[in-house]
Amino acid sequence: MTVTGSIQGVGFRYGVCEHARVLGISGCVKNNPDGSVTVIAEGDRTRLQAFLDWCYTGVRSARVDRIRTVWGQPKGPYQGFNVAIDHHP
Repeated sequence: MTVTGSIQGVGFRYGVCEHARVLGISGCVKNNPDGSVTVIAEGDRTRLQAFLDWCYTGVRSARVDRIRTVWGQPKGPYQGFNVAIDHHP
């Protein structure tokens, strides 16, 4: 999913990571140069829907304007859920 809003520099990625781990979801979260955040999440559909719903309001310091989702079959060899390292200035 791609998340837009006031979400970088406010702890959004770390909150997402923590909640995904609580729900038993695998994947990663990373900042994008355009100010959005990409979340790759894999797991049970019910847990993924709960996670998606939480992402709108779960991190109080963030303001989520939009979440664009693409549902599909699991593809990644993810072990748990992690915050990806930024590679942009």
